[in-house]
Amino acid sequence: MDIREIPKRFAITLSNVFSEWIEKNKKTLERKAGLLKNMIRENKKFVKKCRNGNVVTPPDVMGFAMWIFQNVCNFGVIASLSPNKADIREIPSYIDEKSTRKLLELCASTMSLQYLPRELFFKK
Repeated sequence: MDIREIPKRFAITLSNVFSEWIEKNKKTLERKAGLLKNMIRENKKFVKKCRNGNVVTPPDVMGFAMWIFQNVCNFGVIASLSPNKADIREIPSYIDEKSTRKLLELCASTMSLQYLPRELFFKK
């Protein structure tokens, strides 16, 4: 496997786990219908970018992960992220805990992409 494929694999996995989280929390998310539609639309746009042969860079994936994190926290989850660690303080009872933990741990893991060599993705 080429090292340049790592961000794309992270991106597709992140998108799939995010879709699962949306599905498991659909009842709660439907309360904010506009936000739910936006989440689904942005997730589809990101997947389309990844699958259309575009180069997926670490900042693309990290930015998407941070956007997901911010949206999850908008529903009352209290957590922080660092490379390879999600410090989850509170998950409200109306949010599925297992899928939320899985999603936030993956978001934290994407932060480790910052350590990949820049030269692989950006030409000088």
